[in-house]
Amino acid sequence: MSLRINKDNIFCILPEDRYSVSKKIDGFMAEDFTLFVKAKIFTDSLEIEKDYFLFSRNGMHSGISVYKDANSNIHAVFNWWFTNESGEIEYKCVTQRIENDYTNEYNEYGMICDESQKEIYCYFNNELVGTISYQNL
Repeated sequence: MSLRINKDNIFCILPEDRYSVSKKIDGFMAEDFTLFVKAKIFTDSLEIEKDYFLFSRNGMHSGISVYKDANSNIHAVFNWWFTNESGEIEYKCVTQRIENDYTNEYNEYGMICDESQKEIYCYFNNELVGTISYQNL
């Protein structure tokens, strides 16, 4: 399925068990998931040091975002919030600088969660750029 969105056409998908929209079918989406976004970032319109989410998990702003640093370099951020064994919230992320050759072009961003390994693999243009481990979280 493809869905074209932009700043004027934001699309939200509610979790299966949220607000009694539907009965939860299984627990797999809470544990194993794949996020894939193909997006073109208009770098001239980005403000310095401000996050712009391409995909955001409701509530804790986890997902895939981009930002422009003070030197006008563009970075992709793959991030997720977890709860540790003490019940405290922990934030983990992988940051990837986007080379100038790729700015203002369509790029592919992905996150694949492997619950059995307790890791989230982060991809930029089909290349693994980092891993978020969530052992004991």
